Amino acid sequence: ISSCNSQTLSVPAGSNNTYQWKKEGVNITSATSNTYTAVESGIYACTITNGSCNYTTSNIVLTITATSAPTAPTSQTVNAGSTLASLVASGSNLQWYAAATGGNPLLLNTPLVSGSTYYVSQTINGCESQRIPVAVNLSLATEENKLMDMKYYPNPVENILYLSSEENISKVSVYDTAGKLVLVKGFNSKSVSLDISKLIAGNYFVKVEGKSKTKEFKIIKK
Repeated sequence: ISSCNSQTLSVPAGSNNTYQWKKEGVNITSATSNTYTAVESGIYACTITNGSCNYTTSNIVLTITATSAPTAPTSQTVNAGSTLASLVASGSNLQWYAAATGGNPLLLNTPLVSGSTYYVSQTINGCESQRIPVAVNLSLATEENKLMDMKYYPNPVENILYLSSEENISKVSVYDTAGKLVLVKGFNSKSVSLDISKLIAGNYFVKVEGKSKTKEFKIIKK
């Protein structure tokens, strides 16, 4: 059996059974349940004991291909309005995510949210590595990229998201966690309401634009 990074082995469970997994015929310490997750290549088997009876399974030959994680500064500061493409990471076939496990990959044009953490992996020979975290802060490098002083509520939100700003809000864009634009609406007011009732439940990134400033943040749609 060939696998990337790990392989979970299992045998049928029984209420009166005891189990001992072995690698190359040697007992593996604490591997005494009906499942075992192997992280190294080798020859594995399990001895199942029930009273005075015991049975050892056929050998399972595993080839584990371990892929190391990419390298990246764990905290990065970029200009406001930047996307995932602005983050620095070294590796092959890099892929970004919004969570340490699970979730869909993010597109490189996903807007970055200050104070958020993103996770990057690399894939080598078809095997994806673990994800490493990168905490992001947005700088006010230029006048055009200054952040808006604004409030938004509620969060989590079910139907209507209310926003108020020091300057007129001209456009509000909503992206899903894959970086896809799912809602955009134009405004010309300091206080606006955005109807997101048609969006499915989940996490979203919101980008608010004014005449000279922007604001990005994450919301939870109930």
